[in-house]
Amino acid sequence: MPTDLAEDAIDLTIPLLEAITPQIGDSAYPFPRLSAAGRSELREFRSLVLENPYLAVTLVPDLGGRIIRLFDKRTQTDIFPFDGTISASEGGPRGMESWTGLQISTGFETRLNSLGTVATMPDYAEEEEAPSGVWWGELCGNGMSLNVRISLPANRAEVEIEVRAFNRSLEPVAYNGGLLVGVQGGFVSEDLWIFQGQGLRIHAPALRYRSYSDSKLVAHRFNRQRSLEPHQLDSWTAKLTPFSGMEGIRHVSEDVAVFFDQSRLQVQAITPVPDAKLVLQTEAGQTLELTNDLYPENLLEIPLSDLPSPAQALAVLDSNRLEIFRSGSQEPKLSSATREQDEWIHWDGPTSSWTVDQLEEATFSMRDRALAHLLLAQRHLRAKEYSAASQEFEQSLLFNAEDHLAWWGKAVSQRLQGEELYERPELLNAHFLAPLEPALRAESYLVNPSQTKESSPILKPLMGTPEAFIEVACLLLEANLLEETAKWLDEALRHVDFPMLRYLLAFAYLSGSRMEVEAADQVAIASKKPVAPPYPYRALEGRALEALSKRFPGDASIRTYLDWMAS
Repeated sequence: MPTDLAEDAIDLTIPLLEAITPQIGDSAYPFPRLSAAGRSELREFRSLVLENPYLAVTLVPDLGGRIIRLFDKRTQTDIFPFDGTISASEGGPRGMESWTGLQISTGFETRLNSLGTVATMPDYAEEEEAPSGVWWGELCGNGMSLNVRISLPANRAEVEIEVRAFNRSLEPVAYNGGLLVGVQGGFVSEDLWIFQGQGLRIHAPALRYRSYSDSKLVAHRFNRQRSLEPHQLDSWTAKLTPFSGMEGIRHVSEDVAVFFDQSRLQVQAITPVPDAKLVLQTEAGQTLELTNDLYPENLLEIPLSDLPSPAQALAVLDSNRLEIFRSGSQEPKLSSATREQDEWIHWDGPTSSWTVDQLEEATFSMRDRALAHLLLAQRHLRAKEYSAASQEFEQSLLFNAEDHLAWWGKAVSQRLQGEELYERPELLNAHFLAPLEPALRAESYLVNPSQTKESSPILKPLMGTPEAFIEVACLLLEANLLEETAKWLDEALRHVDFPMLRYLLAFAYLSGSRMEVEAADQVAIASKKPVAPPYPYRALEGRALEALSKRFPGDASIRTYLDWMAS
């Protein structure tokens, strides 16, 4: 049976949370702070279920893309405690947080959007035995974006996670990627996490720092907060292998988990190992051999009570007699992450203020050359020098090929200079790096914009994460593509309507052909709407609001947004 992906619904009892209007200096900004309403409610959530013959993984896109349930079909066991209830407590960057299930982190705390909606996209394997899965993505609200792939191989009891964290801004962003698991009574032993009789092997070489408490298990990239530099991509992977139905878990490898004591030997396989050879050594030095088929769906149990002396060690060999497991006597090692602050490395002054001469000089710096070429490309793009922009994007990519926005920028430059639009490998590269990047969907629309008043179906998937419309508008405005910005925002308003879209459209009108009347109309409509998320936080949003504040000084909403951003 290949891996199956299905959309379903799940009923969850959740505590009701109230959004609090931001105050000046609020650390949760640009997200609203949360407080407990003091009551719970049963609600239906959209869920995505990945399933192979051994495991079923349930993700909830509207709860930050977390894995809410990891079900071991071999033993009919929930690896994480699951009773249909989402717990929440005071803490985290927004005042309330939930540690239920397994979630991705970008720091020591839960993400700002850990209780919000992420965009999703199925990712089916081309080959039957290859892992199929689902991508989810989000704009993190601090200049970063995440693209995360959760997948299941067809023939292994194993969950694969791939995380791509990208700093899409031009300044360093605080970062420490990792996994957070909310469980009771867990402890960490090297790669093995054990809780409530179940085990979870986490093979993640990049997550070198593990910590635990009575209610949570954590694995992080670093033992302190670091910074992700401008347009830097950090990628890491993890493989989660659950074990259940055993008397205990003494040792694990990539392919099997083993428990043995004086009375029995238990072996649980992760993948089929036919004609396996088990070699058992006793404390008296005797060696016993046994050949048996190991299958994930069948727990192998062998009585040992008749042995002349207790079992001491075990080795397992596959059908080619290659060793796939050997027990050791090493005691568990516990490590704990600390919160030491890493000193950020800054360039001398904001990158936006660099002169052309400084940028040209920086192109000779091994550290700065990718960013320098990127900034030169953006300046050429703003000046409508599309050929030169394309060349500078190409130079930037020579030194940082993981920058999916540079690939997008090169594709846009080539289109605007009139190149033929056939395969467009630049967009394919960008999609490979960040499958849920909203700018890529925007480019698909702008190549052939709608000629009717009906909303474009191409952009319908963005309605689940409406901030994506603002993100694309800011990218286009940064590139001084005012006509395309107007087309984009006009289409965006057919899908969603909130103040910042109209403020940005007014700014585009004033920046281009000085369409004063049209700009005033957009500001008037925006001002009548309640001040509500998504709140502005990007540098370009600040510049747009400052310009509109000078032109429309009586607009109280603009002033409120600017006060929040200034804090």
